[in-house]
Amino acid sequence: MTKIHPARPVTVRLTPKEVKRLDALAEQSGMTRHRYMSLVLERAMQSGLVVRETVEYTEATPVDQAR
Repeated sequence: MTKIHPARPVTVRLTPKEVKRLDALAEQSGMTRHRYMSLVLERAMQSGLVVRETVEYTEATPVDQAR
């Protein structure tokens, strides 16, 4: 039996130029920016691709950031 892990929030920081490109790609695919980004990240993780990952801590909660 597969153990189900709860979802965790992810913060992605993009430059204005990257956001514009992301919006254009999402529009071409008929998706929202957020759905398109989720799909891209999901496929990258399934392929084992990690560009850069950092973990930052706020008051008491770790926040993962993928860029």
